[in-house]
Amino acid sequence: MHARRFRQPSTALGHSERFKPETLVMSVVRDTDAALLDLRSERYFTLNEVGTRIWVLLSEGTECAVIAELLAEEYCAPFHVIAADTRAIVAALLRARLVKPMDGGGPPTGRTSDDLRGPCVGGAWATTRP
Repeated sequence: MHARRFRQPSTALGHSERFKPETLVMSVVRDTDAALLDLRSERYFTLNEVGTRIWVLLSEGTECAVIAELLAEEYCAPFHVIAADTRAIVAALLRARLVKPMDGGGPPTGRTSDDLRGPCVGGAWATTRP
């Protein structure tokens, strides 16, 4: 008989993936910064300008690829750099259990890569504080 191994959730992100805030995570966005409070752990996190932009777009149901595309255009940054950074910040939000994957059922509610004509980008510019 083989023992079952439990694996950590994968943090490898696909471009078409969408995430949403966990139910027990409260957020306040003010100007270009955000504060997130995880009511389960009673920990708070702060996001800088780019992290806040990613948070807002994730909250709207926007695909990771579209977030990267928008950030590359907004910041005139190389797509490959922004895409890697976006994946890194979303992975950090996943590890901190601040976001979760959106269910696959039903039509998408946010922007998708079909809405844009161009490359995708990502960024990891958020900071977290316990």
